[in-house]
Amino acid sequence: MSFDHSFHKLKCDLLVVGSGAAGLTAAITAATEGLEVIVAEKSEFIGGATAWSGGWVWMPRPMAPAKGGDALATGEYLENVLGKDADKSRIDTFVRNASTVQEFLLQKTPVRFIEDVTIPDYHSHCSGFAKAGRSRVVAPFNGRLLGPYLDYLRKPLPVLTIAGLMPSAGPEIKHFFNATRSFRSCLYVAQRFLSHAIYRIVSGRNPKLTNGTALAGGLLKSA
Repeated sequence: MSFDHSFHKLKCDLLVVGSGAAGLTAAITAATEGLEVIVAEKSEFIGGATAWSGGWVWMPRPMAPAKGGDALATGEYLENVLGKDADKSRIDTFVRNASTVQEFLLQKTPVRFIEDVTIPDYHSHCSGFAKAGRSRVVAPFNGRLLGPYLDYLRKPLPVLTIAGLMPSAGPEIKHFFNATRSFRSCLYVAQRFLSHAIYRIVSGRNPKLTNGTALAGGLLKSA
């Protein structure tokens, strides 16, 4: 991947506009199939709104009804949430391919997911709602693997961080909530802040990417 501002000189099979999770995933998929791809991004940073997000991916598992990922209930839930805007053919396509996308990411990118994180669907009043099993939390990613491209990755929103540190959703954030009630959690949080401070002083950025930056960083590495 390289940066070139002379777009009128470039040719490609596929032009992807935007470098968020959707754009980078589309670019990686097309490149894997042998297409020449260009990702165009208007910002000076890569990652779009994904890098600012919590990094949760709503990716149901149609073959795992016990975990709330059965195709029938998932489709029913989406139809209820979308209401008059629901397109059943698109919903069916999404539900049918969600697990395939997850497998593609695991095989072709360094993006990984934290298992057994209980996150319910947002709209509990809708038919087809599941208490867990559809949302995937992205595991932390080592930003050192990006080399100089780490500087091009958008940083998380300051309001979502603690002095620039964004705790990972899942087991880690539980330590932050319990830091005043558990010695083990307190020690864990203290170590995280210490290493974070050292990285900020030495290199200006902590290479341990979490949540949305971990998702964008893993996809950028593949791109």
